[in-house]
Amino acid sequence: MDNKNDKLISTINDFKKSSIGQNISIHGKAYSLVSTRVAIARRNLGSSLDIKTTLLYQDDKKVIVKADIFIDEKHLATGLAEEVRTASRINNTSALENAETSAAGRALAFLGLLTDGIPSAEEISSALAQQDKQLQTALKELDGVS
Repeated sequence: MDNKNDKLISTINDFKKSSIGQNISIHGKAYSLVSTRVAIARRNLGSSLDIKTTLLYQDDKKVIVKADIFIDEKHLATGLAEEVRTASRINNTSALENAETSAAGRALAFLGLLTDGIPSAEEISSALAQQDKQLQTALKELDGVS
């Protein structure tokens, strides 16, 4: 086994230990946050980890981003994400950032940093819609207080 595989296996094992209790539930499945995946990958791989993102498409309706994962300059995984600007209040202003984060998260999941699986577009969309509803409710409650 070469050094890249040793590093990756060590990273995956650390991820499985470290992500316990830090997951979120989407449709009853446990998923780790992208920030957790990046932090553990960076902690284990340091500067040998390179996450390169590419904007594939952008217009007034949607954004598509690709993320490629390299370890020691060897390409190991790719993730794609599409965000529709009108899908949520957050996407109205931050669709590009959300697509980039989602693409990186999917690439890291394909690399092996995953819990119950890689969420589908429908699962993510549903979770975002739920979060947006919760945010709207909280904002209305704050308006009522002031």
